Amino acid sequence: MFGLNWWSGGRQQRQTLEDLKVMAIRTIPSLVVGLGGTGKRALTHLKRRIFDTYGVEELPWIRMLSIDTDSAGVNNPPVISQTTGEFINLGNTEMRVIDQSDTPQVISNLSAPENKHILDWYPDPDLKVDFPKAARGSGQVRMFGKIGLYKGDNLHTTYRWLQQAAHDVSDPASWEEFPGFDVDQNLQFVYIICSICGGTGSGMFLDVAYMLRKICGVDPSTRRFIGMLVMPEVYEPVVENAHIKRIYANGYAALRELDYLLNSNKRSYKIRGKDHTFVDFSGDVTPFDFTFLFSNKNRRGAVISQRQVSGDKPVAVDDRVAQYMSEAIVTDVLSPLTERSESILSNIFTSISDPETVEDRTFHKSYSAVGVSSVKVPPISHFSKMIESRLCNSAIDFLLRPDPEVTEKALAKQFFADHLSKIEEELTLKSSLSMDPAYGRFLSRPFHEEFRLNRPACVNKLKQWVDAALSETVDVNSPLEGEQHALTARKNALELVAAEMEKSFKEFSDDPERGYVFLYEWLEELMANCKSKLQQVTSVPQVEGDPTRQVKEAIDSLQRVGNDVQLPVLRDTLEVLLERLSEYYDSRGRALRTHRLMVGFYEELNKVFEKQYAKVKGLVDNIKHLDDSMGAEFDQTVADLGDMTQERILIDKNLIGRKEVEKFIDSLLAPLWHKGDWKTVVPSLSSDIKALIESELSYKLLQIQFDHSLTEQVRKEKIEAELRAFVKTKLLPRVFTINPETGKWKEPAYTTADGRSLLLDFGAENLLTLMVQHSNPLWFVQTHQIGSASQPVTFLGLNGIKLPEDIVGEVQKHIPNFRTTDIVLSDVEPRVVVKQYDPLYSLASYATIGDYENYYKNTDRRLNPMHTDVKFVPEPNPYLQWLSYKSPERVTIKVCDRGHDIGGCDDDTQFCPHCSLDGVKTLIVKGKMLCPLCAQIIDKGSRKCPECRGVIDGVEEKSAQRKTLPPGTVVDQKKTLCPGCVTLGKENPETMVVKQGKDSTGKTFCPDCGSVWTNLCPYCSAALEKLTMCTKGSDSCIFESPEILLCCGCNCPVTPDTGRCPRCLKELDECAQCKTAGKEKRMVPKDGKCPERHGEKDKVTAGVGSSE
Repeated sequence: MFGLNWWSGGRQQRQTLEDLKVMAIRTIPSLVVGLGGTGKRALTHLKRRIFDTYGVEELPWIRMLSIDTDSAGVNNPPVISQTTGEFINLGNTEMRVIDQSDTPQVISNLSAPENKHILDWYPDPDLKVDFPKAARGSGQVRMFGKIGLYKGDNLHTTYRWLQQAAHDVSDPASWEEFPGFDVDQNLQFVYIICSICGGTGSGMFLDVAYMLRKICGVDPSTRRFIGMLVMPEVYEPVVENAHIKRIYANGYAALRELDYLLNSNKRSYKIRGKDHTFVDFSGDVTPFDFTFLFSNKNRRGAVISQRQVSGDKPVAVDDRVAQYMSEAIVTDVLSPLTERSESILSNIFTSISDPETVEDRTFHKSYSAVGVSSVKVPPISHFSKMIESRLCNSAIDFLLRPDPEVTEKALAKQFFADHLSKIEEELTLKSSLSMDPAYGRFLSRPFHEEFRLNRPACVNKLKQWVDAALSETVDVNSPLEGEQHALTARKNALELVAAEMEKSFKEFSDDPERGYVFLYEWLEELMANCKSKLQQVTSVPQVEGDPTRQVKEAIDSLQRVGNDVQLPVLRDTLEVLLERLSEYYDSRGRALRTHRLMVGFYEELNKVFEKQYAKVKGLVDNIKHLDDSMGAEFDQTVADLGDMTQERILIDKNLIGRKEVEKFIDSLLAPLWHKGDWKTVVPSLSSDIKALIESELSYKLLQIQFDHSLTEQVRKEKIEAELRAFVKTKLLPRVFTINPETGKWKEPAYTTADGRSLLLDFGAENLLTLMVQHSNPLWFVQTHQIGSASQPVTFLGLNGIKLPEDIVGEVQKHIPNFRTTDIVLSDVEPRVVVKQYDPLYSLASYATIGDYENYYKNTDRRLNPMHTDVKFVPEPNPYLQWLSYKSPERVTIKVCDRGHDIGGCDDDTQFCPHCSLDGVKTLIVKGKMLCPLCAQIIDKGSRKCPECRGVIDGVEEKSAQRKTLPPGTVVDQKKTLCPGCVTLGKENPETMVVKQGKDSTGKTFCPDCGSVWTNLCPYCSAALEKLTMCTKGSDSCIFESPEILLCCGCNCPVTPDTGRCPRCLKELDECAQCKTAGKEKRMVPKDGKCPERHGEKDKVTAGVGSSE
């Protein structure tokens, strides 16, 4: 049923690459460069995939190169081969680790001749940003990642390393060892894999891309540069909250630079080392031909999350995205789908439509997404034990079958009728004792003469014969001569039964309708018939008295006769004795002895049956135990398999899970089932396989079981060995072909006789649904605002040479525009692949680009310049445009009241430095003003200065506050009075006014006492349930305190138990002298003085401090 055109390879479970000679896998020479931890992880998964599929650690036309600034492993479980269980790691020649330990010295000495090439682009020329001392790698600062590449000789060595790798993958001489591959000599792919939100990959990916452009060439018809960039959302679950803002800001900066280099006609790129210019591109040279972005959410809005694989080892999202990227690369350049993928990359991007223009900005559709899911059938050796167990179980089930027509009773009766119908007649004693030869000898003259000469011996001989005749039981070893024929019949009958049973065992073992269960059920019926016969034996009626008394008296009388008795007297005595004995035997003794003879025969016959039954039952028990142990082993193996339907990521996963394995194994064994029907619930063996089991196995197991020379343990072992040997030598060769060179099974084609794939029949019912969902590109766009430049493209990869029936209709249920031509068939490997391209969107269509932009705009560039070139840092920037649809705010110049530019002043500057030079103090703190009475800084709009308590002219009276209340507001004096004024005992407390609408989160200060009025707690930011009353925050929320005081340093409302002022952050203590004097409580900063000036008053009173 299956073809044998699939191969397997590998160290332990796969064959060698010599098997590939019969195939031609089209493949494309490729350089795959991974930057940072994400790139390294993707390369490791790619190496694992190549090893598991093709059995080799590396292929000469595919080079994996990792560049990182952190030698430590990523925080993920190790990558393990699915075929051998080995750990997969990159080799020393595949990795380059840049040491960042001396980067702080380089930064501090940028003016040195060897560092001037760094100073040309360094975005922090004033050296305000220090290299993080405890950071690993580049500390999530992009310019530090770029410095790592530029410092020392790193540019030169990295360039030569990349150059040598590019030469290696293009050398046809190294391909000759792999004749099973058709390597394209006219095309080369270059991949750059990294995240855009860290320091290493995000800092150097453009430089590495342009170096490879210089090395490999820029002609898109022969060189394809593909960027695979991972977005910040992927890392959010594993990044500390304090760094989330940084990774989004870095990502946005990287995207702005990339967008400029992809789409701007002003683009140029130069890479200059300390003594050599490596790259100098100007004009139409982009870093990538295709840019694929990977987020954590697909276009359906489904989010991938961390998958828990053990109690303390989650698989991070970035590791799962790394698997997506590695599988996409394999399908691009090293699989039966390579030609189809290359064709898509060549054709679908020709349909680029005009960019979208918003005001003076242009959004180019240059970004794409790709998703892939794949499931495979592992090597057949992965299932070898399960297949053997399945066949052993099937053979045992057949051997243990009962008679379907329940004929054991009839056959048992027939056995008795054929072989024991005359036994009772033959066992019946009919001759008179007087006809016994011994009877005549005792009456003969010679005996009398002997008696006269040797009386004691003759009496003893006569007594023994008499006792034997009087006995109710026939001695089978020394019977009466007249009864010998009955004992002969008994012996012959038992021997006949044994022989006929042996013959019946052989006949029943060769009968496909009867198994071992039938045998012991047949023996049970034989035993039942025997017991029935035994119960039917006619018993002899009981008589009163001792019927043997006269015989015994006669023998006693004979023993008392003296030696002088004459011979005639002796003859008469003997005759009397023998006549009495004969009379007893004929009248009663013969019947008793016949009864006992029949009973003994049936008892002996039953023992024969029981002995055979015990052996057959022992064989059945042994086989059942073997069946149970094999079944338990099979079930445990099934339980250890994964559940494909529960996988969070379908990348190179086993198609055969615990729910599919039994159906899969039954399909493999289809040639052994009745009519090849493997889809039935319980397939039954075909008639020729049953006949084979009967002729080659059934009777052999009986012979082993009946071998008396074997111990019970040896018997069990031999039975199991015989069963397994039968399966391996008689059944498996009917299904699988053995490779004579390796001694291993050749892989099936997993197709029907006419070449249609069976993989979808093996898989779960919702297999296609799951694969379509899992292959959705990880790129979430606002399709309601802008569509892609071309339609999404999906293709399905299957094994076989013909399309399965209704396959197109099934896929169209999930992808309406799917076509027959979107299916790629191949007989290389048993794998199902679904790959989806979502090509050509603009970055503005990305759903969360606005969040990126907000993080970017709110990042202090003095702490993180974000960009890797000083020319990209200023805003507005002549090179970079904003990426979201939101129109950028017009840049206005920040000036003081006298018109001086104060845009460059620090946030903590209070007065205009230009005015200060003129001798004028101009306050520039937003929302503040100078009190005209005391020159203290107070809130703008205050009616009364909280410092000097003076009323400020020109400010409306507090009755005007009511005019600011929302229309229809009813003022409840008990609820809206200022708590500070109430606490301080003000005669006319101020009425609080809480701002509404867009100003609802603002603060207003009481113009009388300085208390804050707000609808949010200033400490925990929780919404207040009622005006100025916080019930949800921390212990530092002050509004529920029984008493509210003012900080004497800044007039912030505090309580007597406040240790630190929440506004000026100074340590506070209650004034002890005021408290002792019973005056108003005052909270005084530890380095400040009480407004009452207790010490100064005492000095004045005492006359201290006068000029004299």
